[in-house]
Amino acid sequence: VPGSYTITGAGGKNVGPFTANATMATTVTWINQSNINTVTRANGINVSWSVADPNSYVIISGTSMSVAGAIAGFNCTANSSAGQFTVPAVVLLALPPSDIIMEGGQSQPAGSLSVASVTPPVRFSATGLNLGLITTSISFSQTVQYQ
Repeated sequence: VPGSYTITGAGGKNVGPFTANATMATTVTWINQSNINTVTRANGINVSWSVADPNSYVIISGTSMSVAGAIAGFNCTANSSAGQFTVPAVVLLALPPSDIIMEGGQSQPAGSLSVASVTPPVRFSATGLNLGLITTSISFSQTVQYQ
């Protein structure tokens, strides 16, 4: 649930106890999610969303797997206020084409595409840490086939 949270940790052998305040990102709305089922890697893919929090970021990520065992993924980051991002063909062509796998008697493409709203990191301190950061995210994912 979006909002402000206090996160505490008891610490352990190498890191002391800590308290940090973080704000959970407002849910992003992935506008063209239902139109993306098959991705032609050579064309790139445009992902669009409604601005949930102008101070947050949107991370677009994907993975693709072949039956032969090749697997690759990508992460792209955009300012949420941009409202869209095109994952370039050069990135998608680094993925193997998604094979169709059988799962529970049904065929499924072995690829995924996700869109996440992510808050900027918030610093916290604890003994034993040089740098402590907390960020929050809310993501949506779906199965896609990369051709």
